[in-house]
Amino acid sequence: MNNCDLDFPNIIVQSLVFLIISYFLFYKSWLKSLGREVAKLSTISQLTEAKEDIKRDFNEKIEVFKSKLNEELAVKIEPLKSELAKHNITHQIEYAFIHKERASATVEIYKKLVELNESVQDVVGDHHHIISDADKERRDRIDRANNALADFHKYFVQNKIFFSKEFCTNIQETLNDYSINGFKFVYHQNLLTDSASQGVRKYHSEEVIKFATVISDRLPSRIEEIEEQIREILAINSYQK
Repeated sequence: MNNCDLDFPNIIVQSLVFLIISYFLFYKSWLKSLGREVAKLSTISQLTEAKEDIKRDFNEKIEVFKSKLNEELAVKIEPLKSELAKHNITHQIEYAFIHKERASATVEIYKKLVELNESVQDVVGDHHHIISDADKERRDRIDRANNALADFHKYFVQNKIFFSKEFCTNIQETLNDYSINGFKFVYHQNLLTDSASQGVRKYHSEEVIKFATVISDRLPSRIEEIEEQIREILAINSYQK
């Protein structure tokens, strides 16, 4: 804990105690002085005049006393105010640095998420333009999706400390969805061989369609939810108002 946090309340308490004790000591001394002056007087007019003189004298001394106290308090508090200002500036710098790092990680996660989604959607898509070698091009699409998944997962794990548990859970569940459904799609697609029986081919064809549908229909809504969370993290909506 910062020494500034500990000293500030103590100085305030000590100053208040000093003020109260000093006031009562001064007031007690003034009462004794008043008693001595009254004892010397005998007439009402003298008492009235003495009362006004002492009252005026008391007020003047009180003002001098208050001014002195304010000066003493200022001497004690001013260094503490300076220390508090330095602490506040340091906190602002630290917060700005962390926010900058978090914003950078957020943008990078979004980029990797988009690449993952596009690469997996490319794997499960119905129509592919064959350039020269269909099997090789299919393997290239799968490799791209696998690399995107691995890259996204590695980066997310290394930077998840910047994000809330809710956001991290959403990201992890999305990764799991892409990984599990993508794996099952490729697994059943690989078993659709010419040598397989009609029944086997029918079963694997249905499974391929099922997992392709999950990836194509369900996962985009997850992407939209994560996009909205990212807008909140970066405060994009507030800039657009």
